[in-house]
This record gives sequence, C-alpha cells and structure tokens, in this order.
Amino acid sequence: MIKTRMQLDKNVAERAGAAEVRRQYRNSYDCVRQILREEGVRGMYKGMSASYLGVAESTLQWVLYEQFKAYLARREERIERSGRGKTTWDRSVEWTGNFGAAGVAKFVAAVLAYPHEVARTRLRQAPVANGELKYTGLVQCFKLVWKEEGLMGLYGGLTPHLLRTVPSAAIMFAMYEGILRLCNAPA
Repeated sequence: MIKTRMQLDKNVAERAGAAEVRRQYRNSYDCVRQILREEGVRGMYKGMSASYLGVAESTLQWVLYEQFKAYLARREERIERSGRGKTTWDRSVEWTGNFGAAGVAKFVAAVLAYPHEVARTRLRQAPVANGELKYTGLVQCFKLVWKEEGLMGLYGGLTPHLLRTVPSAAIMFAMYEGILRLCNAPA
C-alpha cells in the first residue's frame, strides 16, 4: 500500500513537472513526533485561537435559526387565526421552512465568521524554508493577510466552504427537527 501511494505521488509529481515529491510525514505518529521535535508542544496547538472563533459562528447560526423558526411559527399562527385556507405556497413554506431557515442561518453565519477559517488554516502552515513562521499569532495573521491580500484574502475559499457547509447544516437541522418530532419533544 505504501509503495503504491508513493508511486502515485511520484506519477502526479512527474505530470506536474516536479522532479520528486516527498511526503512531509509518513503517518500520524511521525507527524506528531516531528512537530514536537521541531516546534515543541506549542506547535501542537497552532491555530487553536482561530478555532475558538468558530464557536461564534456556531452560536450565531443557532441564534439565527431559532429566530427564523420563531418567525415561521408566528406566520403559521397568523394563517390559522385568519381562517383562510392554506395556499400551495403556504404548504411549501410549512414543509421547507425549517430546512430553508437552517440554510440561510448557516450562510449568514459562515459569511460573517469566515475569516477565522482562513486564519486557522494559515496558522497551521508549516514553517517556511528558513524555519521561521510566517504567521505567529491570531492578530498578526489577520493583519498580515489584510496587508498582503486585502479583504479578498480573508474570504479566499469561501465559495467551496459554503457549498459544503450550507447543505450540510440544512440537512442536520432537518434531521434535528425530525428527531424532535419523532420523540414528541418540544421544539
């Protein structure tokens, strides 16, 4: 298996015009060992400060979802109080409302909090050729990305991130609501 993987790496490298590609780590144990040897214990925790900012994204997502859900519940109450029959649109909103609310909540939260993903990724980068770190801390990382790349640097990769996370969040919240209904738990 290892020989095959190395051969594939070599073949990909040859097609890309590189002479030889060597993997930085042989496996997870080797990765931990090299990081501890070269960067110390602190190296194992690079990028954690940016990861903690991810909590803000999740919190915002849940708050927005609950607000959208409350709006949909008020909408249903208004329709029932009015005594009018439900239109096709009303039935569509009833079935897809929470799914859409979850998707929109994730979209808004992700767009607002996305720069933390960029910082987290950058802080985890390996040292440059001379062994120095380009990004040394969260604030320094944000400042340097802003200075070198501007606002677009803080949002690089947002589109694929949204294409992955928004549908995932919508499905997760739909499952959450479905399980609550199955268990007759209050929403």
